[in-house]
Amino acid sequence: MAAIVSNNFRSLNAKGFIEDIRSEQSNIYVGVGKPTAWQDSTPDIQDFTDSQAPLPVDTVDDVNEARANMIGMKLLQDNEVSHVIPRYDWTAGVVYSPWDSDDPNIFENSESPFYVITKDFKVYKCIDRQSSSTAASDVPTKVQANPFETADGYKWKYMYTITATDSEKFLTRSYMPVKTLTISTDAKCAAGQAQFDDNQANTIQLANENPKITVGQTVTMASPQAGSLTGTITVTAVSGKFVTLSASTSVFTVNANTVLTFGDFQDTNPLYDQQQAQKTSAAIAGGIDRIEVIDSGTGYTNTAAEIAAQINIVGDGENGAVVGAASVTKSGNSIVRIVPSTPGTKYSVAQVSIINTALTAGSGFTARAVISPASGHGVDPVAELGGFYISVNTQISGVDDTDIANNQDFRQITIIKNPTVGTIPNDKVETKAEALARGNNRGTFRATKFLSFNVGNSTVLQAVTTMSNLVANGNDVLLKGSQGAAASQGVIPRAYATNVDLVNGKIFYVQNSLTGYNAFPATDTVTYSNSAAPTGTVGGIALTASNGATDFNKQTGEILFIENRDPIQRSSTQIEDIKLILEF
Repeated sequence: MAAIVSNNFRSLNAKGFIEDIRSEQSNIYVGVGKPTAWQDSTPDIQDFTDSQAPLPVDTVDDVNEARANMIGMKLLQDNEVSHVIPRYDWTAGVVYSPWDSDDPNIFENSESPFYVITKDFKVYKCIDRQSSSTAASDVPTKVQANPFETADGYKWKYMYTITATDSEKFLTRSYMPVKTLTISTDAKCAAGQAQFDDNQANTIQLANENPKITVGQTVTMASPQAGSLTGTITVTAVSGKFVTLSASTSVFTVNANTVLTFGDFQDTNPLYDQQQAQKTSAAIAGGIDRIEVIDSGTGYTNTAAEIAAQINIVGDGENGAVVGAASVTKSGNSIVRIVPSTPGTKYSVAQVSIINTALTAGSGFTARAVISPASGHGVDPVAELGGFYISVNTQISGVDDTDIANNQDFRQITIIKNPTVGTIPNDKVETKAEALARGNNRGTFRATKFLSFNVGNSTVLQAVTTMSNLVANGNDVLLKGSQGAAASQGVIPRAYATNVDLVNGKIFYVQNSLTGYNAFPATDTVTYSNSAAPTGTVGGIALTASNGATDFNKQTGEILFIENRDPIQRSSTQIEDIKLILEF
């Protein structure tokens, strides 16, 4: 049995992932971990030298090892995810491929791509070109809904312009952001809302989340309960069911009967041109872009106009036609190119043939129709350009995100969905608002346990301070207890220190398959070795308590992504800019 997963399916899965991130009822985090070297080691873990990062393996054991190695995580925000597509810069001399509805590799042709980005961040789709060997020489610049030709014989369709914000977050040397804008969408308000005063920003709760609502859209009230929206009111923020509107002179009341319509961007908005192009292009969906000649035939002595009069297009659409000499190009007595004089609309299938061979000399000519996407060129850039890649971009600040161990390197990045908080089995998945509020309003969470010590004991404090300095300088520090639950069997507790809180008396740590998972008892005395002096152990640190809990239940949540890499050093003076590309 033969089967395929369609590109549409991949695009829909990517879209669903973005909607999941933006949902108020779902929390997706980027986790960082593996503070210790990639290595195989003895039980005392004396080898601190990194080997090559291994390829992740999709097994339960490897996924759980990634959980164990995690030192912290950060909640993804709505604006930290985007569809992306491979980046192809317009370059003079390159032969670009026109869009082809019959090309199974249209999204993988990196040598001759069918879309480009120009230096002013405008993205164009190639619809046609004069011949298969025509090299591009005239960069497209127009911003209009209808396709246009450049002097080099290429026909281009304007798709969208990458905004400065999206460029900064998601544009790389290899990928570029792509989005499909909402033309118009309605949403009902929730019940029980009070009157909104004038001249202030108003936050309205909707009855249901609507992922199509976008910041910058203008808002009208389709069925007001009382009062009216006057002037130009736009969306300034969206978070789940909550939509914030710009200040206005309106006084109005909304309840469950109120319907708001979210529509056009203002003409000063950088998304305005794309939205208008999408609206206009939708009206000419399903047109025949060109007629691809399969066999040019021989013996066609008729004029181009006579041949055009005998070419027939039959399909499930309407008004596609080839008329006039300009629509047919001959080379000798062969037909080498046909351009529809009227592309028509609503085609999904079409057949091209010469209908009266008695009036037309020659034989052997065959051709096929190249049809636009069902929605029309430029109506859905994400689907049309193969937007089944997702870019995630979040930043971890050395100053603000101190829940994630500072001055500590990491080698592993994960994406985890819906970890829980509370006591199992009565734990729960937080809403996005709850997670932000608990995570210092930045959504950052510690994933390390901790040992407690007495800061009032000068001897202990001095030993911990020495160790803390080693950790802060980027050394790997191995903690080693003297006893444990399985000490009688020769198993003593070990862990890697990740950071130290000298004020509150806490040593944070991770345990993994190299250290084992034996617990430190509260009465233990801890020594340590480190990468600066790996052959010995120093320091006697008496504990007052051990195994302090993480900020969330580390064994919960779905690990969706794992990436292993060379070490990245965190610092209190820098920001880690994490960019990930996911392919669906």
